[in-house]
Amino acid sequence: MERWEAKVICLFGIMILPFVCTMAPYKVHEHFARKGKSGKRVLSCLMCFGGGVFFATFILHMGPEVRYILDEALIQPNNIQYPVADLIIGLGFFVVFFLEKIILKCYKKQQLKKRARRQEQCYQFNKVNSNVTTASPIENGVWPQDAKNLSHVVNGTLVPSERIIDPENCPLKGTGECCTDTPDITIQMMTAENEELAAAKAAEEDIAYAHNTRSLVLVVALSLHRIFEGMSLGLQHTTHNVWNLFIAVLCHETVIGFGLGLQFVKNGFGLKKMFIASSLCSIIMPVGVAIGTVLVEVGGQSNNLNLVNGILQGISTGTFIYVTFFEILQEEIDPHDTSLSRFFSVLLGFGVMAAMTAIPEEQQVLLLANMENITTTVVPNIVAP
Repeated sequence: MERWEAKVICLFGIMILPFVCTMAPYKVHEHFARKGKSGKRVLSCLMCFGGGVFFATFILHMGPEVRYILDEALIQPNNIQYPVADLIIGLGFFVVFFLEKIILKCYKKQQLKKRARRQEQCYQFNKVNSNVTTASPIENGVWPQDAKNLSHVVNGTLVPSERIIDPENCPLKGTGECCTDTPDITIQMMTAENEELAAAKAAEEDIAYAHNTRSLVLVVALSLHRIFEGMSLGLQHTTHNVWNLFIAVLCHETVIGFGLGLQFVKNGFGLKKMFIASSLCSIIMPVGVAIGTVLVEVGGQSNNLNLVNGILQGISTGTFIYVTFFEILQEEIDPHDTSLSRFFSVLLGFGVMAAMTAIPEEQQVLLLANMENITTTVVPNIVAP
């Protein structure tokens, strides 16, 4: 088999299998979500499993890889004694931390402006008994011609206000609280209880936005990692090395894909949104394979490329650290929960990735060689008359 043929097969393999594994948690979540409290506990344990996978990914796979790349491209040629790789990983952590806070700060300012505009527009709808001088009844739920000068409905009666607004522009329209929804509606003043409910709802929206932001950060980090991992596959010069690296990459990328899918499900991704996100993550690595293949064929590989690879993967590793502890494990591990199920779930996820990392490359090559022997000797004998 030609080298380029092996790379094409690997290209499709590392695109399809991780995609399937990333989408699988959607059905898993649907199944356990119907089982009530016990199902939620299982889902929480699965999330902890994903946390263990990501923990092992950066500490056993990405971290050592970044150190090796930067050692070859930067540290040894320049005789540097400083732990540059670990510094870049730490900077990646703080970059993501900083960017998330900036994004959430901008989001909160935007939400406050929206709420202020909403309160301004709804002022006369919430102020029932102020400046009432005359009243006109609503006939058959239809506003009279002078309705633009009237703003409240009290027991089916229009009352004027000191402020003017078109009732059709009421942001509460269709919620049952707007004066245009029904002729019998009574506008209620905002009570302390309602204010607390509104504040709680706003806090939930902020948390949901933070989760979505971290999911986006995780997708970007994983994409950076995968594109360079795909390039490393495409940069191989022999068919033997291509298949060897393909098996190693496929083993851990399928597990990482499952953990990523669990994260999408946790943050409320619908089927369409999850399909798009999974597709984007799955396409990235084949793009890296294609780039690496082109570089090998035209002889464009250089030390500068390895340096960029190491720096970007170091930042991605710092991102993995942040998401693992601030988004997954912090959310799932309850300090008041004395059971060990979540602990063993994290340990299992870590153990799976650790076991894959422990498999020597020689064993992978031997497995591949045995498979090739079976296909080239046994199968033809069976097919032959």
